[in-house]
Amino acid sequence: MEKDNFLHNVQSAYDLGANSYAENWNAPWPWLDTEREKFCAMLKVGATVADIGCNAGYDSYFFSLKSSFQVTGLDVSKEAIMIAKKQFPKVEFVKADILNLSALNRKFDGLWIAHSLLHIPVHLINKAIKEIKSITHSKSIIMLIMATASKTCEETADIKMKDQQEKAVLVPLTRWNIDEFKTYLTPFFTILWERPHEIIATGKMAHSLLLKPLSNLSKINIQHPAY
Repeated sequence: MEKDNFLHNVQSAYDLGANSYAENWNAPWPWLDTEREKFCAMLKVGATVADIGCNAGYDSYFFSLKSSFQVTGLDVSKEAIMIAKKQFPKVEFVKADILNLSALNRKFDGLWIAHSLLHIPVHLINKAIKEIKSITHSKSIIMLIMATASKTCEETADIKMKDQQEKAVLVPLTRWNIDEFKTYLTPFFTILWERPHEIIATGKMAHSLLLKPLSNLSKINIQHPAY
């Protein structure tokens, strides 16, 4: 897949498959219960929370019921945002691009990022991480869940989405070698806790990272592999 088409194809896939995705993944994923518990425990009552890549809004709604959190669900798919707003009208949902989060001009106490970076190509991961950092403050808490593999690879996969003609909608994604991914992450964030685990629905592996922002980035000069 040409890299210029990667992000366009991701957005198109989620727009086409929005209804079936909302039906098939119609509750917070139970294999991330540990992550939700840790994330919520780190936040104060009334904290502002961004659910980045919220899709139909199930995690957003879950967090809105916890400790009076003020939740904003963010997603690049306009169709997914429409479904989320209809299902959970008391929660704020905003169409937003993870590569342009700074345009929100907001800072959040907590960021929940469950497999959203799965849909960022390798050559744009550094930009995505910088944009995530742009909506944090010094005391923000971030729970980031990544799809992993022994070797970083870009592929196209079936994640149980169908279009209106019941045809499978395939979506581009990136699975990361976790050690390589950390070379992009650690210049901007400190890892407080981490856990490798299996995605029960697919049998694939993932890695969860609880993070806080680093405050001084002025001397960072990191070299990454060329792709």
